[in-house]
Amino acid sequence: MKKMICVAAAVFAAALTAVSAYAAEWQTAVEETYEGMRGILNYTVYADGDPAEVGVAGCPNNDATEWDTPGVKYEGPNYGGYAGSGIRTNITKYVKSGDKLRISFGYRSESYQDFRFDITPIIEVAHPDGTAETKATLAIAPMSDVWTTYQSGETDPIIFGDGDSVRLVLKNERGFWHINNLKIERYGEDAPVETPYLSDIKMTVNGAPVEALAEGEITINGKTDGSADVYAALYKDGVLMNVKKTAADGAFETSVTNNGADTMKLYAWGGMSPKTEPVTVTSDGITLPSVPPVETPSPKPTPSSMKEKYENDFLIGNIYNPDNQYTDKDILLKHFNIITAENIMKPDYTQPAKGNFTFDNADAMMNFAAQNNLQVIGHAFVWHQQTPAWFTQGSASDVENNMKTHINTMAGRYKGKIKGWDVVNEAISDTIWSKPQAWNEYIRKTGDGGSPWYAAMGEDYLYKAYVYAHNADPDAELYYNDYNLDNENKREAAALLVEYINNRWKKENNTDENLIDAIGMQSHYNVNTRISNVRDSINRFRRAGVHVNITELDVCLQAVGNNGEGTSDQVALTTILEQKQAAKYAELMTLYQANADIIDRVTFWGYSDGRSWRGGMHPLMFNSDLTPKQAYYAIMEPELYR
Repeated sequence: MKKMICVAAAVFAAALTAVSAYAAEWQTAVEETYEGMRGILNYTVYADGDPAEVGVAGCPNNDATEWDTPGVKYEGPNYGGYAGSGIRTNITKYVKSGDKLRISFGYRSESYQDFRFDITPIIEVAHPDGTAETKATLAIAPMSDVWTTYQSGETDPIIFGDGDSVRLVLKNERGFWHINNLKIERYGEDAPVETPYLSDIKMTVNGAPVEALAEGEITINGKTDGSADVYAALYKDGVLMNVKKTAADGAFETSVTNNGADTMKLYAWGGMSPKTEPVTVTSDGITLPSVPPVETPSPKPTPSSMKEKYENDFLIGNIYNPDNQYTDKDILLKHFNIITAENIMKPDYTQPAKGNFTFDNADAMMNFAAQNNLQVIGHAFVWHQQTPAWFTQGSASDVENNMKTHINTMAGRYKGKIKGWDVVNEAISDTIWSKPQAWNEYIRKTGDGGSPWYAAMGEDYLYKAYVYAHNADPDAELYYNDYNLDNENKREAAALLVEYINNRWKKENNTDENLIDAIGMQSHYNVNTRISNVRDSINRFRRAGVHVNITELDVCLQAVGNNGEGTSDQVALTTILEQKQAAKYAELMTLYQANADIIDRVTFWGYSDGRSWRGGMHPLMFNSDLTPKQAYYAIMEPELYR
């Protein structure tokens, strides 16, 4: 007997595994087998010490060129590291709080000279504030010159809360090893159900709502909003009996044969996306109901953009250039709610010759922002670069008047339209050899790498710039913006500078209000940036009594040695490096959310690798063709990557 089920549905992408519920017993949570293909978990290399100490050597049993990237999770390269380093993977979606866990894997760890390369498995829980704690340390897998199977004992129940991430860590005492065929088992009452989905389901047989399944062939017609693999799965008493997969991209038809099943569930897999409960039809022998079924409430809407994802935390920003009105405009408007003028508000663009102001590009940006409900950050007034030489030539009073006139003109023109200004940019020296004791110890002075503003006006130029900016637009927020502020010495220099200016302002004006509202952490990072350093900086700026803005965020595939400048270096975007980058973005966004009470915005320095100032390092969340990278998914669902 053939029954037609018509499905009108919007299919949203998901790449999450469905796990059936069961009574308390040992069950496989995730299993990786490697028969010429990669596994399903994302792994990252980490080190408690210097990340540069972690490396990879070619596997003696395989073609080394095939496995020349870090982050080993299967038979491939030897993973190389030093004491305290290892690999780890997020297993949160496979377990529930209170589960006991046990693991097994194949491994080989050759001895080298007098070193024994043992492996210590650890279960740890990472918290949203960036801290982590060890929940279980399993028995060591001792050195073995041949492939060996490791089987752990069971852990105590692993307790974790909402927002926590459960991670399997494989930690080495010294050196080289590799693994394959990882299996994680869990013991608990209710397995997690992480399902892809169809939404807005309406099922009918000859126009009437369906309440039950019928025997024989069931045909399903539907429509998807994009490409997806649609699965029709039939169950009896909770046991899977039959499943049919259909590749869909728009309208589709599929059929599945029912031989005694009582339940059907429809799933859809695509890219990463939030999920909902599966659609279920339960049979009691009745094909059509006597009354229409009760409408169930729609699932909670899922964020479809970065700005929506973080709308309760902080603004999500990006840079603006004139071609943004024509190129990639849709991405800019979909994902971001605040823009920063990358160049067009800097002195060499707005006043190339004394008294010759040019506002065309800046005015166009402000109109574009107003038309599209975008807030705007002005960048920047006082900087030792991109400032015409005439600004700082003449007597001290001449130079101060040039500063005042420029700030008054720019801030006055856009008064009431600008959320805030980067008043002073990068005033702290790069050569800081020790923790500063005074606010002016390491500001840029004269000579190579110095500031012409300091040479002309002395250190007081810093304070005066903020006073003029405040007087020109008292309601605009004022920021100090700089790079490498995750460095402990430069962090302290910035905090002391801002504390000095705010304390002086409060004393001179008998007020409790700050003159500088926030410190802008540019945040040009790489995959080896230490999150603990970033967290320490945010905490230090919190103690300084100001807010924090993340102003120029990107994450390169390796470190860039020339401080705040761009680079022409080229690094291949391998699968493992892309996963490491995604994990770093996830850690950063989690840290920012944990400090959302003082972080007002997170601005990325671009969105496409093809148009980034460091494009060869692939630092952003979209490829050159604007397809999303793992970094995008990590930003949208950081709990699955960190």
